[in-house]
Order: sequence, then structure tokens, then C-alpha cells
Amino acid sequence: MKVVTAENEIETFGAQAEAKFGLEFNAKIARMLSEQIYSDPILAVGREYICNAWDAHTQVNQDKPILVKLPNALSPYWSVRDYGPGLSQEQIMGSAATGNKGLFNTYGKSGKDDSNLQIGGFGMGSKAGFAYVKQTSAFTVTSWHGGLCNIYTAHMDKDGIPNIVLMASSEYTDK
Repeated sequence: MKVVTAENEIETFGAQAEAKFGLEFNAKIARMLSEQIYSDPILAVGREYICNAWDAHTQVNQDKPILVKLPNALSPYWSVRDYGPGLSQEQIMGSAATGNKGLFNTYGKSGKDDSNLQIGGFGMGSKAGFAYVKQTSAFTVTSWHGGLCNIYTAHMDKDGIPNIVLMASSEYTDK
């Protein structure tokens, strides 16, 4: 979704100095952006991941249904599975070698800035899992991209900072 921001014309007659505001990303900010942003965490998690799946399908004109599995007595987990393009390891985790920040693990970064055909665009939805699991647990992210199936665990580290870890990677031939 193209997010429109107004251009401000500011005159600073007689200004002596100027500085931009920044953000100190720490446990307080991580908790605010990950947990406290949603009034209904369960609804938010479902909405955000289903909307991301819809956007992935829109991106590649996929007409296969999105698969949503609900928890039951034998499997206490829920999941959302799309058949979009997937995300590369660099899109999920970023790259220290190139300095690129990941789409999935960077608050405010979105790959949907150039299209009004997609729902998302604020770079917050992929982090919604933290609103539900909070500090006590983790959630799993699986991405099928470029012939690889990568499985990640997203969790809060010992300092309360969100972290994502690549746990497994294997080749695949069929989604």
C-alpha cells in the first residue's frame, strides 16, 4: 500500500542548529512495537499474517487458496500458509555483509511501498507474532523461496530484543 505523507514546507528563519529525531531501539521500544501496539493480540496475529498471505498471493497473481490451520486437541498450533514468492534469507534476516536490513526483521520496513494492490505497507505485520507469544515463547516462520525451504525461530532474546534464528534449510521442488 502506498502510504502518502504530506510534504512540509518549513522556514527556519534565524535557526542556529538543527537535528533529526532518532529511535533508540531497546527492550522498551521493542515491547511497545511488538506487544502493546495491538488491543486484541489474538485477532491481530491472525489478521496480520492472513493479510500478508493475501498480499503474497496478489504479488504473483496466485489463485490457490491460503491455508489456515486452527489448533485442536491433537495439534495445539495454528498456521497460515501462502503460495506467494516467499522471502529469501536476506529478506528475512538482512545481511551483515551487504548492510541490507531484512524486510521481516526490521520494524517499519516494507516491500509494499510501490503498490496499492496490497493491504500492508507499514512494516509492522510480520512482527505481530510477538504480540501473542510475548516474552515467554517463540514463533516459527517458514519460507519457501528460490528452491529452499528455510525454517526460522523468532523470539525475544535475554535483553528483550526481538531476534530471528535460521534453524533449518533444505531444498524443495514443490510448494
